Order: sequence, then structure tokens, then C-alpha cells
Amino acid sequence: MRKRILEQIVNEILTCNCFAILADETTDASHAEQLYICICYVTSDTVIIEQSLGFANLDDLLAS
Repeated sequence: MRKRILEQIVNEILTCNCFAILADETTDASHAEQLYICICYVTSDTVIIEQSLGFANLDDLLAS
């Protein structure tokens, strides 16, 4: 089900002229590091859509 939803979002983004990917690190209540990912795009009829893609657990925050 989730894969189908992501495929639909990707197909919508491929038809638009403008999009942005937002990524932010956050710590949950148990102090685990997580990456939040969201995508924003404008449809062909100028409607702004913001879709939350969810959280991903992070092992560390080192840029190596």
C-alpha cells in the first residue's frame, strides 16, 4: 500500500514544474535520532501540495 502511494506522489511530481524536498533531523521522546522527509510541489492547476514521506531512523549524524 505504501509503495503505491509513493509511486502516485512521484508520478504527480513528474508532471509539475516546481517541487522542493524538505529534510530535517529530529530527536524523538526516547532520544533516537530521526530524519523527517517531506515533499512540496505545485500542480499544473497551481495547487500547492505538501506530502509527508515519513521518518527514517539514523545511526549517527556524522557527514562522512
